[in-house]
Amino acid sequence: PAGMDWRELDLPDVVAVRRAQLGELAAATCAGDALSEDWLAGLPAERGRPLLVVMEGLLMYLPRAGVETLLRRLVARQRALAAPLVLLFDAVSPFVARAGLRYSTLRFRRDAVSAARLFQWGLSGSAALARIDPALHAVECVDLTAAAGGPMALLMKLRARLVRDRPHYAAWRVEA
Repeated sequence: PAGMDWRELDLPDVVAVRRAQLGELAAATCAGDALSEDWLAGLPAERGRPLLVVMEGLLMYLPRAGVETLLRRLVARQRALAAPLVLLFDAVSPFVARAGLRYSTLRFRRDAVSAARLFQWGLSGSAALARIDPALHAVECVDLTAAAGGPMALLMKLRARLVRDRPHYAAWRVEA
């Protein structure tokens, strides 16, 4: 977006595949250990300039403490730069994470990059974000399970209503 720096964070092996397939289109992708502070050094650091960080298909595979530390580090970094932060990520519900479910499309791919990994972290809603850091607030949440359609989506939508309308798999836009 104009007037904003953006980076996509992912695991090194995933970034390698993305760069091989997309070339220049993957230029804004940061490869690194999301649980380490090292990758933060590669982010643009212009005072007052907004930063968009995309973490698609990443956070749900990290331990809860690691996700919370990562989000706090991003907020603190941008706060020190007096710059807005926008996060785009997908997340499963705590129910899905606790159940140890696997993202079904990953099971059918055979390469090492997409080997099915158990979900570890789930997001229950915007209040959970504020508990991580009071500066974090959800701007938008799209229920991806319901958007997918089909009988499984209907079952998941009904189950979500039973647990206070929390989506089982959602895309989030969060700002700080």
